[in-house]
Amino acid sequence: MKTTQSGRKIILCLSILFGWLVLLLSEQCYLKFDGTEGKRFSVSDASRELFRELTEPLRITYYVSPELSRLYPQTRDIRDFLSAYAAECDYISFEFEDPVAENLEQSLLVQGITGRRIQTVEKNKTEYVTVYSAVLLEYLDKTTVIPFIFTAETLEYELTSLLEQLLSGTTRPVFIVSGNGLDVETDYSYVGPWLASAGFSPEILSAGNFEARLPELLRGTGISTPLVLLGCSHLTAGQTDAVRQFVESGGKSILFASSLETDIYGSWDVTGPVQADFISVLKSWGLSPQPGLAADISCFRVTLYSDDTVPVYESLNYPLWITSLPRYTTDHSVAEKLQGIQFFWCQPLVAESETVVPLVFSSPEAWCILPDETREQPFVTNPFTVPGSAAAAGYESEQLLLAAEQTIPGGGQFILVGDQYFVATMMLDYTGAAANLDFLVNALLFLSGEQNLLSIRNRTTVSTALYKADETALTAGRTPVLLITGVLCPLLPAGAACTIMLIRKIRQKRNKSRKQLPRSRNRNQSVRSGSSGQEVSE
Repeated sequence: MKTTQSGRKIILCLSILFGWLVLLLSEQCYLKFDGTEGKRFSVSDASRELFRELTEPLRITYYVSPELSRLYPQTRDIRDFLSAYAAECDYISFEFEDPVAENLEQSLLVQGITGRRIQTVEKNKTEYVTVYSAVLLEYLDKTTVIPFIFTAETLEYELTSLLEQLLSGTTRPVFIVSGNGLDVETDYSYVGPWLASAGFSPEILSAGNFEARLPELLRGTGISTPLVLLGCSHLTAGQTDAVRQFVESGGKSILFASSLETDIYGSWDVTGPVQADFISVLKSWGLSPQPGLAADISCFRVTLYSDDTVPVYESLNYPLWITSLPRYTTDHSVAEKLQGIQFFWCQPLVAESETVVPLVFSSPEAWCILPDETREQPFVTNPFTVPGSAAAAGYESEQLLLAAEQTIPGGGQFILVGDQYFVATMMLDYTGAAANLDFLVNALLFLSGEQNLLSIRNRTTVSTALYKADETALTAGRTPVLLITGVLCPLLPAGAACTIMLIRKIRQKRNKSRKQLPRSRNRNQSVRSGSSGQEVSE
């Protein structure tokens, strides 16, 4: 069937109109398919189980500024996930609003939602605008909020965590105690806010207050509240015994404990050992720090500068700030998905019990530096002079245990990290090691028995550590990988091209034969007509 000139013009116009309509409607109507492993962008089964406890409508409102959506398209993912979250349950409704256009700033301020100022540059003009990106949950007469959210990475965890608190009417308390003389609110300033943003209710106590409240905790439900102990060097004998009783009575605790102290605000000199009482308690529990310092070739690269009028900058690896790569974390849910965990002047751990569960290791090229008692400073910590490898330091390389979990008789459970500066503000500001704070949150969820929430939180983190496969698995996968990348991938385009060319040739032959067939028939018919005419005339 042939197409006329006017028909081709009509088809062209209709095609342009159809494409314009598709572009116009794509902003409102589109489909998404989650093909990720574990369905990271879909609502998890743990959240669906919680939805069954809903008996009244739950209203979710996303307050977002158009300026933020225009500048940061990832906020679209937040709206998409909230829509998917609400679609999983008939009791949940979702809507989004522009707080400025609706004049909602004052009412949001009452809910604890404030705008944030961001810098914009348009037409070579720099401006600051106030934007909102907050989620409000309303259930019965109770409300809770996510004050500001930028990406959808941890959105499901935060939603489900807040929903669980709305349904149960309880919070998730945690005690934070400093045992090394540093201040929680200044020297560990990120700990409280980070835990609060993860759905916990942190309560900061001095070591003395914790000791005084111990009888009350043991009598009531306080024993179920986990304890975060930041250092142990300044604990008195009574405070040490209070922590021991708490754990041995069934309490859960995260202990950032070290028998060595570092001048983190000055020379970085390491002194010790100190506080032998608490280290003895750890030894009695079957997990304790070694006397030396862990060092590793897998480490953070520090940048130092001189005090000259024109400062000179120099960057170099610092083996005493160990970076534990994903291949050196175990499959434990606390550390499995974390990348870039950082340790600062850490002491390796000694496991003297079969119930110890390893969490994080150093690389196999690490070594333990023992103190030199003949020197005024028993450890060499200067980044310019500290040896860069085990051989240079005169030690045999070995893989060191840096964090582990232990359960003791009586139901007590604790996670020990041989680094009291693991979540210190100074260290995190310098290295940006947010994974350390995530480790703390994961550890608290694990110790609190919140396995569902921990599984949701781990879903949002993508493990790109392909090298975590052992040598046997890599060898077994070598042949199929080479066949696919070296043979199949190059042959597929070539095969497709050959197939297309073959089909075209077949079609050309068919068309040629069809055109020739009527001509031969016409010639035969004319010959017969002519000959028969001659016969008739004769």
